[in-house]
Amino acid sequence: MLKPLNVTGKTRDFQRHYQGSAASISKMVVSVVIIFITVTILVLTLAYFQAEITNAVRAYIRSEGLWAKSQKDAIIALQRYARTGNENHFAVFQDSTHTAQGVQAALVALQSSPRDVQKAYQGFIQGRNSKEDAEALIWLFVWFHDYQYMREAISVWQQTDNLLIALEELGESLHKAQLANDKQKIVRLLSQLNKLNAEFAKLEDQFSSILSKGGVQVKKSIMLVSFILLMVMLGLVLKYSHKVIRLIEQKEKKLLISENRFKSLFYSDIVAVFEWHLDGRIFDANNAFLDMIGYEREELVNSRISWRELTPDAGEERDRQAIKEIQEKGFCMPFEKQYIHKSGRTVSILLGAALLGGETQKGIAFAIDLTDKKKAEENVRLLASVFNSTSNAVIITDKDFKVVSVNQTYQQQTGYSEEQIVDQLVPFLSSSVISDRKREVILNQLNLNSHYQHDISYLGVAGKEMASMLTINEINDDNGVVTHYAFILTDISELKEMEEKLKKLAHYDLLTGLANRKLFNDRVKKALQRAKRNKSTLALLFLDLDGFKPVNDQYGHDMGDKLLTQVARRLKESVRENDSVARFGGDEFVILLEGLDYAQAAGNVARKLIENLNRPFFVDNICLKLGCSIGISLYPDDSDELEALIRFGDIAMYAAKSSGRNRYYYFNPKLDSFGDNGSSSEISDPPSSS
Repeated sequence: MLKPLNVTGKTRDFQRHYQGSAASISKMVVSVVIIFITVTILVLTLAYFQAEITNAVRAYIRSEGLWAKSQKDAIIALQRYARTGNENHFAVFQDSTHTAQGVQAALVALQSSPRDVQKAYQGFIQGRNSKEDAEALIWLFVWFHDYQYMREAISVWQQTDNLLIALEELGESLHKAQLANDKQKIVRLLSQLNKLNAEFAKLEDQFSSILSKGGVQVKKSIMLVSFILLMVMLGLVLKYSHKVIRLIEQKEKKLLISENRFKSLFYSDIVAVFEWHLDGRIFDANNAFLDMIGYEREELVNSRISWRELTPDAGEERDRQAIKEIQEKGFCMPFEKQYIHKSGRTVSILLGAALLGGETQKGIAFAIDLTDKKKAEENVRLLASVFNSTSNAVIITDKDFKVVSVNQTYQQQTGYSEEQIVDQLVPFLSSSVISDRKREVILNQLNLNSHYQHDISYLGVAGKEMASMLTINEINDDNGVVTHYAFILTDISELKEMEEKLKKLAHYDLLTGLANRKLFNDRVKKALQRAKRNKSTLALLFLDLDGFKPVNDQYGHDMGDKLLTQVARRLKESVRENDSVARFGGDEFVILLEGLDYAQAAGNVARKLIENLNRPFFVDNICLKLGCSIGISLYPDDSDELEALIRFGDIAMYAAKSSGRNRYYYFNPKLDSFGDNGSSSEISDPPSSS
């Protein structure tokens, strides 16, 4: 049996050969473009970054120039003040040092923790820097304060702090000397001022040199990174270009293989294939399609076969939906439809279709005949209907006896839903239900006969015990391998109830529910075997009611039956649970006493029975009184045979009844040893053991 083919894949291959190739190549080209754009952005970013760094370095150089100019202006103004004593020159000196102090304060603010950017900005503005330069100075410091050249430049700049302080102190001293007109001190201070000026010049040169080197180094680094990025981009472009070329070659090869496969599929007649037009025309078809619809190849000439005419009226709406899908997507998902066979019958098929590459009206279609599948589905539906409608409970398991499915009858009988029992071990093989030995027997029977049958009972809804016949059958695959098991439960509750009723009819007295003569005799036989084994004493008590006949005659048989039922109940209440009470007919009862320690124990029970039966009975609000006579036979004293013990007990009972009733009497062959027990019952002593 052939497996269903992937019709969707087949119908779409014609479009995807070219579209798939183009899409893959397009993706690679897009990847190359993205890489190029990314690298370009990175290079531009680096260029921008380099420009910012260069601008910031220049800002530092300009700032240093402004600072140097201010300190030179301060020195020149101070020299002029020393020669002329003009206070205007001293004011210029103070103003110039104030400018240098702003830059000094800005550097301190940037190195403080936390960094005070606002104060640094104000300091640079005080140092006569432009707003743009002030921002560039702060930016460069923030980003490159750990950079080697930056640290060295800042260190050199900081060295001028002490010189600036010395300059301010020197200016104050010179101002005082001028006011005091101390010419000698003025000369000495001017000499110190010249030395201070030389030190300032030296540090300024050193600062400019470090910044220049740093700028060159940054420029080289950025150029190196840009070069590396360009090389990476070039490498990736070459790599993807190579992949694009290889992909084109592979797609062409796959396209050729696919075309060959399609030709093989078309001419192999495994799947029905035909070329169609939206107007209904069929241009070409393989033999599988022609066989499916019952036409000959000659009838394809001039497109005399129309797929629209092959479609029943009920399928036209579904065809319109498929055509709409084809026009939107280029293909349609496979769907079930019917074609009209040339003979007039309908053929169920699974159809998938797609437009040919570049076409808007013509396409190719693949079809699979679903006739056998539909028949199989109908059979499955029929079997499922039988499965769920049968009165028998059915369980299907896998080969490991785990439940696969249960029918409605089983769910209704047990109260278990399918979800509760599926994937569980079938209950009838569970260790909680049967013994390991029993399970082994079942499995052996299945291995030998592929079949097992036995009566079981299980709990149904609300704990109700259900009697069933369990039948287990193997389910095999085509190779004869066991794949599943069917557990069939036939309800035999009514049969069991009938059996129980028949059993009761055969073994029990219908009126009192006591054992009848047959069942009682069976019990005595088994009791005799146990007594022989255990070397114990056994007694039979034959009991005949005294005064029952007058009740029966006066009040009728219904009243007598009700009285007998109460008598039976009192008798059972007067003996042990393992003792047996039977009704032999009429008002005669027999009691089996097992496991007696001594013979007198039977007399104790007889006395108790007489006392209980002497108590009044109330039947339909009428008080009735009875008595009884009891005869006792003993094993092993009297006999070890059932028939003899029964006969001896009966003789003893009649002897007791003849002696005055409400008595019990032990069997004695001589029947001459009677004695009074001091109560209303007269007894005979049991015979002595020899």
